[in-house]
Amino acid sequence: MLSTAVRRLINLYAVKPGERAVVLSANTDGDAAVADLKRAGVEVARVEDARLGGDVAAVRGRARVRAVELGDGTTIGCDLLVTAVGWTAPTALLNACGDRPAYLPRAARFFPDAARLPEDVLVTGGIAGDGRLDELTEHGSATGAEAARRAARIARARMLAAPTRALPGDDPAGSRTRPHPRAAGLPAPGAVRRPHSRVSSTSARTYRPRTSRPPSLRDMPAPSWPSGSRQRPWGRWQGKLETVNTVAVVARATGSSIAETGTTTWRPPYAPVTLGALAGQAFEPVRYSPMQPWHEAHGAVPLIAGAWDPPRRLRRPGGGRRVTCART
Repeated sequence: MLSTAVRRLINLYAVKPGERAVVLSANTDGDAAVADLKRAGVEVARVEDARLGGDVAAVRGRARVRAVELGDGTTIGCDLLVTAVGWTAPTALLNACGDRPAYLPRAARFFPDAARLPEDVLVTGGIAGDGRLDELTEHGSATGAEAARRAARIARARMLAAPTRALPGDDPAGSRTRPHPRAAGLPAPGAVRRPHSRVSSTSARTYRPRTSRPPSLRDMPAPSWPSGSRQRPWGRWQGKLETVNTVAVVARATGSSIAETGTTTWRPPYAPVTLGALAGQAFEPVRYSPMQPWHEAHGAVPLIAGAWDPPRRLRRPGGGRRVTCART
């Protein structure tokens, strides 16, 4: 489980995600997850800190986690593996507009290539770089100001192209295009020497592990595809959650770097259109509780709430609120 999922289960839903956990951490998110796990009564059997060289080689178990094999060969029995090895922003929309993401090793993630960005595309926020809240806010403000300057320049060009309009004065200083604002500060060199997050069985299905252990990076033989082909075995996930990990697997198998391997080529639409939106009858199943006949007999006014059809209010002599009806 990702550390964010573990913390959400504990802090928002009071759910204990496991009994005995191994945590692979490379940042403060993992450290916070360890504290939450201990507070929730989960035994933390081992914390592998990737910043200090810690690593997880494989996870054992079918249908559930039984044990974790560490990078040094040690096997620890557990029912939960928590990972917090960093973030990578989705660059698919920028890729669709002509950008090719560039890999920055010291941050261990892909970033937009400012040199390839079209004139009318600007990026800001976490996709442009990591940093403190004030750094990201400052970068967002600078990007917004640059967008306004470019918009003013475009508006002036359109005015000059319209013969029926009066020509404006000299180009105002604020309308000239300026270099793209610099991204916020990047973190220290990344702890990712190879993919830490697991590559799912659907995207690794074409690989045949040489041992009985679940497939890990060292089990992956070199994949085969036509020489010189740009096709890559990206699998069924279409370059989303496991992008960096799969790129690292392919890079190691082909003897190239992550930067040389690059990402898949995303194409629109980024969010698939459902078949139900294109054709066919829209089936909307409704669930009823065992009290539904009683509600209908007492004149309940229905409330459509997703797949459920609970009563909004009950009609009764003299009126009365729903909570009063329910309790009496």
